[in-house]
Amino acid sequence: MLAQLWNTVPAAGPDLEQLMRTSMRLRDGRLYSHLLRVAAEPHVQPEIRVAAMLVLAKYVNPGNGVYLAQLVPPDTIRYVRMATGSTNHRSSFDGSVPLPAGYGRNVLTVLERLAGDRAHQPRAVWYAAEMLRQRVEFDLGLRR
Repeated sequence: MLAQLWNTVPAAGPDLEQLMRTSMRLRDGRLYSHLLRVAAEPHVQPEIRVAAMLVLAKYVNPGNGVYLAQLVPPDTIRYVRMATGSTNHRSSFDGSVPLPAGYGRNVLTVLERLAGDRAHQPRAVWYAAEMLRQRVEFDLGLRR
């Protein structure tokens, strides 16, 4: 049901925020797979793609305290900083389909691809992907 909502949620407003919060709490392989597709799909509105990327990053580290507002690109971009923030609110539950082995690396691969494709991705998407790429890399222990 949550996966279907990602196909119909409006790009602005409280519905997207609520869907994100609910999706962050359910760690399910089917939802994870759908979020990967939403993040990569060029025909989906950028705001929804960014929200999907953020949920995926929080799957990697539920203590990641990054919010959507942090992922909005500024008017002028000189460099992209790592998204920071942490939280101790980590209540989640596992769905009936477990997350696949290596899901964190898969999330990182999608973020790397989106962040590196500045010529074809909307600015909001590649910028958020780069911020989250750095964060996921850090959370996976690949960056110091």
